[in-house]
Parts: sequence; C-alpha cells; structure tokens
Amino acid sequence: MIQTSLHQPNTRPNNNPISNSLERLQNLTIYITSEKLILRKIFTKSKIRFSWEVINMADEKEVGKVTHFYDKIGVGVVELSGPLKVGDKIHIQGANDDFEQSVDSIQLDHKDVKSGKKGNVIAIKVDQPVHKNDNVLVVKE
Repeated sequence: MIQTSLHQPNTRPNNNPISNSLERLQNLTIYITSEKLILRKIFTKSKIRFSWEVINMADEKEVGKVTHFYDKIGVGVVELSGPLKVGDKIHIQGANDDFEQSVDSIQLDHKDVKSGKKGNVIAIKVDQPVHKNDNVLVVKE
C-alpha cells in the first residue's frame, strides 16, 4: 500500500507552472508498508535537486485510535487495540498530526492506572492537539 501526503509551503502565488509543481513537491512524504520515504527539495545556486530520506517505521505498532480530544485540558481519548503502559513512547499520526511523545499518565474511568489493554478506552495527556481517528502507535526502542 502506498500513501502520500503533500505539505504545501506558505508562499506567494506564482504563475510559473514548473515552479508551482516544484514548490508542491517540497515536502512529499510517501508511506510504503513499513518504511517512510521523504522527498526534500534542495537548492544549489541555479540547480534544484531532490534527496530521499528513508526512515525505518518497522519498529512501530498501532495500539489505538483517538476518539475525542479535550482541547482545554490537552487530553486525548484513545480506544486501544493493543497494550499501552506509562513510560511508552508513542507516535500519533493523522491527516493533521504527526508527532512523538512519552506517555506520562493513563486514566481509565477517571482513575490513574499504569497500563491499558485491548478494548479499554483511556485518556492520556498529549503535547499537541489531536483529532478523531488519528492513529496511536507505540515506538519500540
């Protein structure tokens, strides 16, 4: 399965179609099964060249999906599809979000717990806003 995401930089409009295409390719990310390829635009005087960066994503496993976000307190509600414990490093990935953080606390039914298992609906404090259906992956180190 190949999935692409395109991040357009905030620039002024340009009527040159070639330049517009290159600007749109500035941060093209391609996900291929267990690896992530990133295409970056590099400027050198009058030449533009591209470089590929391969990031191994085989060390991540999906453990849940975000079902709700409380923005005033910075808490995400996650329905678990696998085990998660305090201290785990997680990667939250979605259409608008892509960041990693450590799990500092987990709440289940408004009580602090050390871990959650498949089927639990838990609340975790998140460093950045998250959205419904964002994937939560545990990063194995």
